[in-house]
Amino acid sequence: MTGSIPNAVDVVVQIDGADVLAGRAWFQHDRPTRPMTFTYDPGYVASANAYPLDPGLGLDTGSHHTTGLFGAFGDCAPDRWGRRLIQRGLAEEGAPRTLTEADYLLRISDDLRHGAIRFRSVETGEYLSSGTRVPRLIDLPDLAAAVAGAEANPHESVKLLLDAGTSTLGGARPKATVRDGDTLYVAKFSRDADEWNVIGLEKTALDIAERAGVTVAPRRLATIGEQPVLLTERFDRDRGRRVGYLSAMSMLQRRDNDPDRADYLDIAEHVEEESADPGADLRQLWARTAVSVALHNTDDHLRNHGFLRLRTLRRLGSWRLAAAFDINPNPAAEGRSTAIAGAAPDDEIAALMDNAALFRLTGDQARDLLRRVQAAVGAWRELAAANGVAGSDATLLEDAIALQANSLAAAIR
Repeated sequence: MTGSIPNAVDVVVQIDGADVLAGRAWFQHDRPTRPMTFTYDPGYVASANAYPLDPGLGLDTGSHHTTGLFGAFGDCAPDRWGRRLIQRGLAEEGAPRTLTEADYLLRISDDLRHGAIRFRSVETGEYLSSGTRVPRLIDLPDLAAAVAGAEANPHESVKLLLDAGTSTLGGARPKATVRDGDTLYVAKFSRDADEWNVIGLEKTALDIAERAGVTVAPRRLATIGEQPVLLTERFDRDRGRRVGYLSAMSMLQRRDNDPDRADYLDIAEHVEEESADPGADLRQLWARTAVSVALHNTDDHLRNHGFLRLRTLRRLGSWRLAAAFDINPNPAAEGRSTAIAGAAPDDEIAALMDNAALFRLTGDQARDLLRRVQAAVGAWRELAAANGVAGSDATLLEDAIALQANSLAAAIR
């Protein structure tokens, strides 16, 4: 993992299974703001299959500049869990210097990097950080043990996780990508510090969402010792091909530290503008939001929503809303990360109904969707039991559902 990060890299995007040179990126590691410059390759701009990698990177041959990373590149970079692993790995190898965004972006596994963007050496033409061995399902016990060991920071645990490419995935919770045949799964692990069955509750929430008509990636639970592991099929891979991906954060051209709170109406506006099937995607977004309210899923920030690139020629409307993920019930009476028309918590269902037309729904259609959500949420005991959620954990879910139960019932009378 040691070694300097290059000042310039070729940026490649996979389109319909073929690697295409999209442009070149430059990083100024010695500047306080760590600026990044990107320029498209003229051949890419002229290609019929080309598309802007990021909403802030219009298809032209000029230079584009930003501090940190452009959103599309940030979506390829690790989040808190991966960053901690990289920091620990470099520190143990005697490289404790301050790391830049480019360090995190270019040091993670190319084989498991999220989305369709890849990075190649300008000098050698080789892909950076390639050749990772993808763990198999049968390796889950070793990975789970390494995750537990990494909490105490032993060298071998950190090395195993870095070698397995686990630093590529976002979020704070320990994760790894594992392979079952030709299919890649994200394995999300329990932690010793968990105060409740976080994994079982998330699986239950996703099951409820699917029963309510929300598109959710295929998933299942595995058990390592007595601890559940959530296995979710990666939606940015299609029979081995890489699928372009943008988080809603990038699609809306926002940053994690923006002072004003994001809103679902902003996401809906971009779905209307960018989706290949805005009617279907707006309906999905509305139903997903209703489920989040009904389950009091408050960690619904913009990185927990995304868009996938379709295999189409260049034109408007070639993105689709990605499957729902990271839905976690929260029994605490606190506000959500993404607002619903700026509404207070008690008014969120009403705000959804008031703005149904912006999601291409009539009032009757919205009420029908809410009835389906209510029925799905009403089956929580059955679904929770199937996922090993019982006792105080089941009570926690019940408490989260109770926060919005009256508002949900009132909206569909």
